[in-house]
Amino acid sequence: MRLLTSIVCLGLAASAAGQDLRPTLFAETDALLEAAQNANVELLAPDNYERALEAYRDADEDFQRGRNIERIRNRLAEARRLLNQAIESAEIAEITLASLIKTREDATNANAATF
Repeated sequence: MRLLTSIVCLGLAASAAGQDLRPTLFAETDALLEAAQNANVELLAPDNYERALEAYRDADEDFQRGRNIERIRNRLAEARRLLNQAIESAEIAEITLASLIKTREDATNANAATF
């Protein structure tokens, strides 16, 4: 009975330790994801943004399932690569489409969707 209790306790401790690893493992990607959202990449670079989110979700799912850390790191690296590309594309689009973006913002501020 003691052996079973010890095994269960060790399993719970390992699970808790794994949850402590998540902030460290995902921190860089989380910060880049926030930067990408602030750069409006969802609108200006939707393909790379969606692919980055998919890689991020896959990494999160792998983490939740307790899969290999290296596999999770690779998925997070892919997400960061795609987020960086999305941010770069959004910066170029900001310059190239500046007048159109301004017109869109003006329409949004004027509640054009309502009228």
